[in-house]
Amino acid sequence: MQDLLKEQLNIILIASGLMMVFAVAYILLLMASNRRIFDEQQKKIDEVRKSEMRYKALFENSLAGMMKFSVLPLIIFEANRTVLEMFGVENVYDLQRVLSELPGGQTGSLEKALKNSGLVESFEIEFPTPHGIKRRFLVSAKKEESENLIHAVVVLMTSEKLIG
Repeated sequence: MQDLLKEQLNIILIASGLMMVFAVAYILLLMASNRRIFDEQQKKIDEVRKSEMRYKALFENSLAGMMKFSVLPLIIFEANRTVLEMFGVENVYDLQRVLSELPGGQTGSLEKALKNSGLVESFEIEFPTPHGIKRRFLVSAKKEESENLIHAVVVLMTSEKLIG
């Protein structure tokens, strides 16, 4: 009877040991799998960051004026240095004020066009500077479907000569 009891106890111990080995192996497999998933996600995040940095560099260093804004109400979120220089302003708040106060209802026409179709291929803006010089701009803009954001490219169409 004691031999049978020892034999049963040995079987239980061996089975428990095997169960422990399988449990440890399963845990190690889960950890390796989670590590692989984490590494893949980190790689994707790094790629997105690099892409954002390239976009930001392109945006900031573009020779064309670029900006992001919302319509109704007109709120400018980002504008590159080129568009600020085109309109003769120092920051996005001044640019927003200038664009809001464009003469001849130009702001309303632009807002209406963007609201109706979400796309403006070549919208002409005429803007008098504080020095009395008239500047003419060509605006192309597209509304993002997922958000209420407009991406616009602005090109100065008039040239100005400096005297002296």
